[in-house]
Amino acid sequence: MTEQTTDAERAARNVELVQAGYDAFTRGDLAAVEKLFRPDAVWHAQRLGALSGDHTGWPEILRFFGETMEITKGTFRVTVTERYSNPEGVAFMARSQAERDGRTLDDRQVHVFELDGEQVAEVWQFVGNGRAVDEFWS
Repeated sequence: MTEQTTDAERAARNVELVQAGYDAFTRGDLAAVEKLFRPDAVWHAQRLGALSGDHTGWPEILRFFGETMEITKGTFRVTVTERYSNPEGVAFMARSQAERDGRTLDDRQVHVFELDGEQVAEVWQFVGNGRAVDEFWS
């Protein structure tokens, strides 16, 4: 983006970029998702049982995504419900759903993305019902 780009244009572009990442994830196009992330990006996951922690660098983030799908036998899905943005990043409200060993996950979450140019530098994932989500992933 050029220096003449307005804050509103940057904020709108941030929404486009991150939404494209969610769409690619839904299609299973992890090569497209990878392009969205800086190689040294960090995904902070809290209250996700064994998946909790700071996933640093694309290989760890990819492993985090892969384990999510493996544990749920491919039933995990995320649906964006609301989007909020500014020139530095976006916050997406999302509904995370999955099944695992007879249990069901249906949680409203907030995913906050900090962007560096047109790539994700850092993500903070906040779950809605911490106890239920932690139990599902444990």
